[in-house]
Amino acid sequence: MKPVQLDFQRKPSTTPWIGLVLVALGVVVILWALAQQDIVRQRQQQVSDREDDVAWLKKKQDQAQQAARKETPMNDKVAAIRKGQLVSPIPALALLEEYWSNDIGLTKLEVVTADHDIKLELESRTLEDTLSLVDNLTSDPRVSKVTFAHQGLKVVDPFKPTQSQLEFTWREVRR
Repeated sequence: MKPVQLDFQRKPSTTPWIGLVLVALGVVVILWALAQQDIVRQRQQQVSDREDDVAWLKKKQDQAQQAARKETPMNDKVAAIRKGQLVSPIPALALLEEYWSNDIGLTKLEVVTADHDIKLELESRTLEDTLSLVDNLTSDPRVSKVTFAHQGLKVVDPFKPTQSQLEFTWREVRR
């Protein structure tokens, strides 16, 4: 084997064009690859933004549909119940107050606004006091139906009050 002689001072006789071309081509390929990566990242960002917009619009649409479902009831029965819940019992209680007597005691009151119905359990000194309340309610045009049930005397109480149940249905007065 022959030892290699290297002379670093000698000028090359030919320019290595092929090496320069390959290096330049490598730089161009690397720059092109970096540009493609940037394009892919931008497209991914656009797709992500679009997906977020679509998800937001879908959520907004679902909320609007739920609000619409809450506003429109499923059937007539639900609509009637909701309408009944909006009815105020104050006119019926004012009507009851108008005919009330000091000789009558209220032990239980149940108000069903959906049916325009009031159920009362009463105690009175005499049966006539309760019957006068029933007569007054029956004669009033704002009352559509009155039901009266007499249970008898409360023997345990020393005043011996009369116990009775009263139920009436009122009409709404349109103004």
